[in-house]
Amino acid sequence: PNTAHRGLGNNARYTTEALREKGVSADWFPCAVTDIVYRVMEHKPKVVVIMAVWVTVEEIERLAKTFPATQFVVKAHSGPQFLAQEGKAWATWMACGELNKKLGNVRLAVVREDFHAGLKAMGVPCVCLPFMFSESEFVEARKAVETRAPRGERGVFKIGLFGAFRPLKNAVGGAMAAALAVNRLRTSYDAVELHVNQRVEMGSACDMEIIESICNRAGIGLVKHAWLDREGFRKLQSTMDVCLCPTFSETFCIVAADAVMVGTPVVGTPAVYWLPKEQQINPDNTQLMADAIVDSGAFEAVFQLNSLEQYNRLATETFTVTLASLGVTAAIPKP
Repeated sequence: PNTAHRGLGNNARYTTEALREKGVSADWFPCAVTDIVYRVMEHKPKVVVIMAVWVTVEEIERLAKTFPATQFVVKAHSGPQFLAQEGKAWATWMACGELNKKLGNVRLAVVREDFHAGLKAMGVPCVCLPFMFSESEFVEARKAVETRAPRGERGVFKIGLFGAFRPLKNAVGGAMAAALAVNRLRTSYDAVELHVNQRVEMGSACDMEIIESICNRAGIGLVKHAWLDREGFRKLQSTMDVCLCPTFSETFCIVAADAVMVGTPVVGTPAVYWLPKEQQINPDNTQLMADAIVDSGAFEAVFQLNSLEQYNRLATETFTVTLASLGVTAAIPKP
């Protein structure tokens, strides 16, 4: 209901745009649980994707019984590591999957093939619906990359450490890497700034306090930003010299993708598996992360965009084949 400008909302928006380009009638709605039934009655869709585990098992069952011609898919955007931190979300999600045995028109969905394979091994009725962008997004991204001004020396070196603070996002580790990089950065720049959002979730209440302490002791300017919509966020990312995503676990990482789309170098981890290998840094190794921050000016904006686009082609094919298996025949990809 309240995720229009968060990861889930952007995911829904990007997915809808991509499907429309493929000739699929698609739409997305931020709405309360009680409004879902009216959306289904109005549009009579073949497939309804519930974005994340936020609707009760009882409500999913009522919807599935009321609309037997519609496939209801409950999608988990996180992997098992994040789901383990979200209370009873795993149990609720599994219970939704059990409805498939009873009704046949309820399934679970995940973003990554490895998680999909694991669930299939458990006998869970699951499909894979990866995160994807529309082709027009890449047209605009190439323009942004081509027109981005080269990074100069002196002035302020800006490090973006964006997204909500959560334990597995490793924000404190990223801030420590920035502190380790400061002395080398000062040989070419007058000052260093760390830019963050002000959003804390899932047991990371102390992250901001610790990051403030790190910045104060290392002589790094800390700049706090409000939670922004997509356009405002990408504009902010485009002003960074590097965006840091030191995450331990991801299924995709929209924050990194948005930075790539505006041509900002990204220092990620193996969890952001679609990044070029030299930009996938061990999140447990502060020294390697600091080295990558200093060396990030050598990262090719076009190369990282190409890597994202290559991922996107495969993801789009997987997504559309999955929809075709659920009855959306217009989604069958062209040879």
